[in-house]
Amino acid sequence: MFSSSFWESDFVSQTGFDTLVARMKEGRQTCRDVEDFIKQRAKAEEEYAKALLKIAKVERGSDETGTMKNSLKTLQREAEAEASIHLNHSQALQDQVKKLEEFREKQREERKRHEDAMHKAHKLKAEAYRRMQVCKGVYESKFKSAEKAESDLERIKFGNKPKEIDKAKKTAQQSKQASVKANEEYHSTVSQLEIIRQSWELDHRTACDIFQRLEEERLQCLRNELWVFANLGSDLFVKSDDISENIRLSLENCDIDSDICDFVSRKSTGTQPLTPIVYQACGGSTNGNVTRQAPNFDNRDSEYSLASYASINTSSPAGSGSKMFVALFEYAPRISNEIELIVGDKLICIEEGNDGWIQGRNIRTGESGLFPASYVKAE
Repeated sequence: MFSSSFWESDFVSQTGFDTLVARMKEGRQTCRDVEDFIKQRAKAEEEYAKALLKIAKVERGSDETGTMKNSLKTLQREAEAEASIHLNHSQALQDQVKKLEEFREKQREERKRHEDAMHKAHKLKAEAYRRMQVCKGVYESKFKSAEKAESDLERIKFGNKPKEIDKAKKTAQQSKQASVKANEEYHSTVSQLEIIRQSWELDHRTACDIFQRLEEERLQCLRNELWVFANLGSDLFVKSDDISENIRLSLENCDIDSDICDFVSRKSTGTQPLTPIVYQACGGSTNGNVTRQAPNFDNRDSEYSLASYASINTSSPAGSGSKMFVALFEYAPRISNEIELIVGDKLICIEEGNDGWIQGRNIRTGESGLFPASYVKAE
């Protein structure tokens, strides 16, 4: 296609070939631009990999325990793995850049070789054309001189001046000889120019075909390398997703209850809450109405009911249902059959057990249930 599309009408012009050379240089610059893009991307990947590796080397959550500690170790390990794949990706991109550079340099050498040859052929053609033009001008001038000398001879040859006639004959003969010689030289330069033109035409066709092949190879190379670039990116994302999946899997194995139990079993500081402070009067005697120690809520049965309390041996006298208590502390129910207390609540005792619990009703709320005896005092 190139060999049928880049000719010129001017014999000394090489516009068509120059157009092809310009295209080759533009293509070379495109290769440079792609190389620079991939090179910058490789540099960014390398810097990112180094930053990731620096982050991954710092141990975090060193005081964590249980399954969460395992997840954090997985996070650190996978961060190092991700840094590694980005570093490998950077190296793969650098290999691409090197490959493109080698391809571009190879094309440049081949293009330059044929470009130089065509410039020489064009210079030879142009010089032959100018030499032919000079010979043509000389021939035309000599031909006109010969015609003029012949005309002068015809004009005076029947006169009575023999000397002038002889001189005119000699001039006409010399002019004719010069014209013939100029014609021969002109004809020779035309023949030489045609030989050079045919050689140049063959070289031009060859160069056009070679340049078309180089252009096809360049486009094919760029297309393939950009395709590889895209595939490398896809592979990077797949590997990154695999790393994220490993982190997700480790988090699926993270058992919150297990970690809480592990922490409690190793770091527990005690199982009993603070007991209320007992008022002590001067002299060591205590007021009979002061509060008693709260019972241990964690050790009692959380499923007891009011009906089970009917069987408890009580120390309350008959008619204890009318006994009144007042709340000294706030108490939040822990199970369904307990009632809420706030400081100052009035409570009617229904039944008072000997295990530190009282069955009663809160006058403020109207709720009936159990409340701790250590949180109230008799009124």
